[in-house]
Amino acid sequence: MRRWLRPALLALLLVVTAEGVTRIVALERAASTTTPYRDFIAQVRAYIPPGSRVLGLQHYWFGLDDLDYRTWTVPLLQADPRHWSPPLSMAQALDNIAPDVVLIDSRIGINVDGEPATDTRARDTREWLDRRGYKRVAVVRDLTYGDMAIYQVRR
Repeated sequence: MRRWLRPALLALLLVVTAEGVTRIVALERAASTTTPYRDFIAQVRAYIPPGSRVLGLQHYWFGLDDLDYRTWTVPLLQADPRHWSPPLSMAQALDNIAPDVVLIDSRIGINVDGEPATDTRARDTREWLDRRGYKRVAVVRDLTYGDMAIYQVRR
């Protein structure tokens, strides 16, 4: 019975090693096509005036930490009756933040190409941007991070 144990363990070790090597090769291939975070943020930052209050997803704060940065989490939760009682309208929640620059990417659920929003918060946000005089100044397109629409208010 012990006679087959060594060859079986050796075969298992070879299979595990081969799988590990193929995963490392796949990761190396993916890494070569991934945009470095610093490069992506530099493209976004080029459209943000110094001293601006910025509204965006929390993971972009790491590259924009020198700005007055606010996260989308707050207005989205304040407009949700499950998390805020009584809930604020999206317009009220966004007015409380009063950003100079709004960053919208695909994770927010508002299509950057202007297609009609099916989610009421997304539709309300787009209407808020229009009513408050925000203009899209750029869309940074990136294969790693997706599309980032950058809106600035015209005061």
